[in-house]
Formats: sequence, C-alpha cells, structure tokens
Amino acid sequence: MTTKLADSNTSADAILSNILCAYFRESLNLREYHEDISNLDFHRRFGLLMQVPEHWDIYSALSSLLLAMKELQKKQMLVIYSNSVCYKETFAVLDDNVTYISWHEIHTAMLVAASDPSFMRRIRELLNSVSITVLIDLPSTFSDILNQVRADSNGCLISIGSKS
Repeated sequence: MTTKLADSNTSADAILSNILCAYFRESLNLREYHEDISNLDFHRRFGLLMQVPEHWDIYSALSSLLLAMKELQKKQMLVIYSNSVCYKETFAVLDDNVTYISWHEIHTAMLVAASDPSFMRRIRELLNSVSITVLIDLPSTFSDILNQVRADSNGCLISIGSKS
C-alpha cells in the first residue's frame, strides 16, 4: 500500500510540474496576444489559481518551473510566501534567481502607503520586473492583496495552495 501511495505522489508531482510549466509557456503567448488589457484584467482572466492536495509536492514543481523559466531565458522568479515553513521549504529547492517576500510585507505596505509610499513603490517595481510571480498558500480572505499583486505583476502569475 505504501508503494502505491509513493507512486501516486510521484505521478501527481509530475502532473503538477507539467501544469505549471505548460501554463508559464502559454502565459507568455497569452500576454503578447492581450497586451492591450491592464495587468489586473489580464490576471483575473488568465492567472492560474490552484488548490492541490496537501500531500502534493508544490516545492518540487516550483523547481521544475524555475528550470522552464531558465530554458526560455527569462528573468527572476518572485515567491510570495505565507509563513516561515513555506519560506524554508521553497528556499531549500530554489536557487539565487528567486526573490522572496511575505504577503505580510505587501499587506503592511498597502496599509502605510498613504503616509509612506516607498514600500509599495518598491514592491510594485519588484512585481513589474520578474518573469514569474508565485503566491504560495495566500489565505483566500486576502483578496485585496491578490488584486494588488494582479495589478502590478507584468509577468506570469500563479497562485497555488494546499487543501487542508
């Protein structure tokens, strides 16, 4: 029984990797074809939002996604993480072409933007400069953060989480 579970996990991990890589490649074409619409509208229509079973290896799939990005000679990946465990897991499998920021930092920047816009400006520049933005386990109650990321992301946007 353990072997069947291990085999199904390997198969599921490969499927997830294939989905993410195929979406990344297709999103480049979609963005080129729909360059006349705003980032927010584009990512609302074409952004990838996924909930996967908890035992699927999101981090291995992100490693495959990073390889696909490099094959296409694209710029950096930005990972927006939800907690320190998520950060550690992601950091363990990805390399130096990845920038990390927590969703807490984005939320704080949004709250203080009226009095000090420099934090939000830095985040917008970052979102605009990367090829792939990946949100990991963003709480569904934070639609304002997701919309901010959608509006400022110029590249591929993937939001992925685990079903608990």
